Amino acid sequence: MYRGENMRQKRSQAVVIFVTVLLALLLIGCSSTPSSSAAEEFIRNRIKEESGDKIKLISFKKINGQETAPGGVPSYNFEYEAEIEFVENCQWGTKYDYFGTWRGDFAVFPPKDEPGYFGGMFAPFGEATTGSRTKVKAYVVFRKTEAGWIPEKPSMF
Repeated sequence: MYRGENMRQKRSQAVVIFVTVLLALLLIGCSSTPSSSAAEEFIRNRIKEESGDKIKLISFKKINGQETAPGGVPSYNFEYEAEIEFVENCQWGTKYDYFGTWRGDFAVFPPKDEPGYFGGMFAPFGEATTGSRTKVKAYVVFRKTEAGWIPEKPSMF
C-alpha cells in the first residue's frame, strides 16, 4: 500500500508541474502589450528601408507605453529610445515645421555640399558624418488584431 500511495503522490506532483508550466506558457503567449523585440524588429526594418542601409541601429530600449482605443480599436503607443550610427556622410530625417522638430523618420539625403541637396521647410533634420552616432526618441503605434499586436507604418511619411 505504501508503494501505491507513493505512485499517486508522484503522479499528482507531475500533474501540478504540468499544469503550472502550461499556464505559464499560455500567459506568455497572451501578452497584453506588444513586445520590445517586435518593436525593435519593426524599427530596424524601417531604418533599413528608409535609409537604404546608410543608418544602422546600435541599441534599442522601451522607455514608456500607453494603451489607447481610438474609434474603439485597441492600440498601444510604444515609446522607445534608440542609438543609430551613420554609415556615410549624409543629411537625415525630415522636419515638421520651421522649429526643426524631427518627425521620426530615417530618410537620408546627400550632404549640403553635394549635388541633390534638399532644402526648404521639410529639409533634413540633421547632418551626420561617417561613423557618428546619435540617440533618437520616438514611438511606434501598434493595433491589436486577432493575430496579435501589429505595428503600423506612420501614414505621414
